Amino acid sequence: MVRSGKLSASERELWDLFSSMRQHLDRALDAKMQEESTVTPSECKVLILVDAAAGRGLSVKDIANRLAWEKSRVSHLVTRMEKRGLVEKTRHDDDNRASWVTLTPAADEILAGAIRGRDTAAQRYFFDQLNPGDAKALASLSNRVLESLGRDAAGLRSGPSL
Repeated sequence: MVRSGKLSASERELWDLFSSMRQHLDRALDAKMQEESTVTPSECKVLILVDAAAGRGLSVKDIANRLAWEKSRVSHLVTRMEKRGLVEKTRHDDDNRASWVTLTPAADEILAGAIRGRDTAAQRYFFDQLNPGDAKALASLSNRVLESLGRDAAGLRSGPSL
């Protein structure tokens, strides 16, 4: 038996539907990214962030913060990516304790394929399903939810799409 919290039956049903849609959409996007490139979804997220950064570099700490991941997870992933020739990890000029991550030339082609796959899946499974007005309503809702979570929605809009 499912215990009832403060959500009504219709709210719970809507939440479950939304959660299921997001999980399945994320899986479809990840699968298409992997089909079009040789990187995992996690690696692709890191590549997209670093590519979009000013100077095409970020610290491990910044990557962890932007992805809401543990710093150790990012550090291990970046180390694996460095061994594969996707990124270079160096010491930051301003803080010798911080690891600075930059893309290698080999990452550019791989990233292009991953983004192409993600965009194809996003168009097919998400944008092609929107009715007129859906995008504006979804943007409004997304901004309100992000603001309620204390996120700077304006800053997220200008950042890379993962």
